[in-house]
Amino acid sequence: MALADLFSRNARRAQPSGDSVSPIGADLGSNEAVRRKQLTLLAGAAGVGLIASCFWIFSGDGKSVDAEDDNVTDIDISTKDLVNRNLSQQEWMAMSENQFQAQENQLKAVGGAQERMDALVAQVEALKGQNQAMQSDGQRVLTAYQAENDQLKRQLSQGRVAASTGPGPAALYGPGGTPAYQRPDGPDGKNAPLPLVQGSEVKMVSFAGGESGTASKVERGNTVYTDSPNYLPPNSFARARVIVGVDASAGVNSQTDPLPVVLRVTGPARSVFANDKLLTTRIEGCLVNGAARGDLSSEKVYVKLQKMTCPQPGGRYAVSEVKGFIAFAGKTGVRGRVVSREGSLVTQAFLAGMAGGFGRGFSANANSMFQGTTINTNGKRDKLSTGDILEGGIGEGVAQTGDMVSKYLIERAEQYQPVIEMPTGIDVEIVFLEGVYVRN
Repeated sequence: MALADLFSRNARRAQPSGDSVSPIGADLGSNEAVRRKQLTLLAGAAGVGLIASCFWIFSGDGKSVDAEDDNVTDIDISTKDLVNRNLSQQEWMAMSENQFQAQENQLKAVGGAQERMDALVAQVEALKGQNQAMQSDGQRVLTAYQAENDQLKRQLSQGRVAASTGPGPAALYGPGGTPAYQRPDGPDGKNAPLPLVQGSEVKMVSFAGGESGTASKVERGNTVYTDSPNYLPPNSFARARVIVGVDASAGVNSQTDPLPVVLRVTGPARSVFANDKLLTTRIEGCLVNGAARGDLSSEKVYVKLQKMTCPQPGGRYAVSEVKGFIAFAGKTGVRGRVVSREGSLVTQAFLAGMAGGFGRGFSANANSMFQGTTINTNGKRDKLSTGDILEGGIGEGVAQTGDMVSKYLIERAEQYQPVIEMPTGIDVEIVFLEGVYVRN
């Protein structure tokens, strides 16, 4: 049998013989033997290959492991280095946080210093503006002083040039008199006037108080010169309308606790009049408040001015402290209606006192009987009747009750002090006693 036939899967076709018997059974037995031989050969080849592979694999791993063992070096891992590195990192982070915090604090300090610097710069600018305003005001005052001094000097020089002797006998002895009445020994060879001899001498009398007097001297340098239209000079007066009136109490205790009053200025403040011109200050629309008190003897309400509010350009307002008073119908104070409500209480107190008096009369009559020493013949005191006891009890009760009610009504009547009504909406005059700038 050929070698190719060993590995062939197809059976060799049987050649029919010349015999009459079929050869199929013999061929089947030969095929089965061939298959077993093929399997045996394949198993042997596979076992040889497997043994060779194992020998090669195990022999190669030993050499590589030995080579790797020769190349490996020992590495010592220390936990101390790891701990020290963590500590170093923590220290570095702490130092960084401290530095960042310090820088943040420095930045905050610089910001606060910058804010203070800005505030100081604003204050300096405001002071510069005030200084410039004061310089301009001072320059105007100096200019006014200089103009007044020049005017006084001109008036003085004109008075000296135009001085002349008045009419009468003394005119004959002056420089413009008759030459016959002049003396020849005058200055520069001119005639000098003869001395005037008068029969009576005129003495100058000074009404100024001495050092020991009570008069107060006017100090120099208190004169105020200003051309500002916003200055309200002293003694100025303006028309106003009462928008918040008051019922001022006329009691003694009310003098220490005045009530507020509000007025609205309806006209300009008028001041001095010179050269056919009236000096005015525009204060229309300003609000003025004051303290009001009542005076029962004059039946008037007196008001002292306290503060005034005036509008300024730009929607602002100026508040000034003023001193002055209110006048009505040409007189100080505002006359009002006196309202007294204690009359009925006084009448009731009178009736209660009268009832107490009658009660004391009955009580006194009963007491005379209570305290009597009347004794009958048997040496016993007579008993009082029921009517006598009732009369004494009622009299004593009415007396005490009447006194207490009368005292209560009198104390209540003292609380009902008379008041003086100051009506609202009336037109009054306000007078300013001191000068003030109503606007900046």
